[in-house]
Amino acid sequence: MTFGFAAHVMFYGTLPALVITAIKIKPQGTIRTLAVPVVMFILSFALAAALLMADLKTYASILRLLTSRIRSRALV
Repeated sequence: MTFGFAAHVMFYGTLPALVITAIKIKPQGTIRTLAVPVVMFILSFALAAALLMADLKTYASILRLLTSRIRSRALV
């Protein structure tokens, strides 16, 4: 075992394990357990939409093409 490997194991294995054992974890309530994934999904969706809208000119032609195809199918 080399010194570098021992330092790696100590830094990435032992120290985080000691930190985790020192943290006291309390159970979450039912409402928070259910609300956190929903809120995270909404925030992620909003962020993705904002990033797409920031560069809309790149996607505008694709969106126009899809919209025209949807309209042409609706008329048939």
